Amino acid sequence: IKTILTTPVTALVTGITLNLDEPLNLVYSDLPALSIYPVKEEFVYDESFTDDKKQLYLRIELRMKGGPASSVCTPVVNTIASALKADPRLGGLADYLELGTLQWASDSVESGDVCGATLDVRVDYLT
Repeated sequence: IKTILTTPVTALVTGITLNLDEPLNLVYSDLPALSIYPVKEEFVYDESFTDDKKQLYLRIELRMKGGPASSVCTPVVNTIASALKADPRLGGLADYLELGTLQWASDSVESGDVCGATLDVRVDYLT
């Protein structure tokens, strides 16, 4: 997923920090930032498959300077959603991809306003 998102997001947001495998824990000067990390993984029993079917739940976190979140983050969230929908099989690695809950957040810190968006994604695949 990082490969699919890197080009369109970096083209839209100059200087964005990309982080893989862990939630964002950054200071204001590190923004903008995008993180993609696993939340959980489940085995799915299905008699019709000879391979193991799994569902991987990922979280995509975006943090940016400014606000409100719905205005500042919307272009990046739309870019992320479009990139994932354009290749829902993730280059053949997945059987299915589903965009889930989108949450907005805004906050004021000493250095300035911060806003963000969190998007949950489910990826089904066989092993």
